[in-house]
Amino acid sequence: MPFSTQSRPLQAVCCSFLMVSLTGCGGDYRQVSGVVTIDGKPLETGRVKFFPEAGRPAIGEITGGGRYTLTTIDPGDGALPGDYTVTVESTKYSASGRMASSLEEELSGVGVNVQIESQSLVPARYSNRGDTPIKVTVKPNGLNEIDLVLESS
Repeated sequence: MPFSTQSRPLQAVCCSFLMVSLTGCGGDYRQVSGVVTIDGKPLETGRVKFFPEAGRPAIGEITGGGRYTLTTIDPGDGALPGDYTVTVESTKYSASGRMASSLEEELSGVGVNVQIESQSLVPARYSNRGDTPIKVTVKPNGLNEIDLVLESS
């Protein structure tokens, strides 16, 4: 079924909107990585989040040696250039009591009274977007090696 000439302006508008929308999906992301320390020692686990004033945050998992690499959409793609508020979260979990090591133990009640406890490894001010003192800038050019230095007091 051929399109009528009356629908062509609508088609042109729709195609233009689609093209503009798709070009807005890409970004000039810059790779961002660094080391997170607390009281001079690397934080071994956790997550960093870089929040722009508007838009999507970039997130990085903290790995061995306190290293992180940011991801916004694709793994390791980084963040858009600009100013960010940064939060850091790191939690240690521990269990008290004996865990069941087999189905038989579990069915007999072993592990029923196991308590899982969590403890934040960083002060609360660093994990709250409204309270964090960490403000950084992702540069449009050059290396973005951004180390995050935290203090427990």
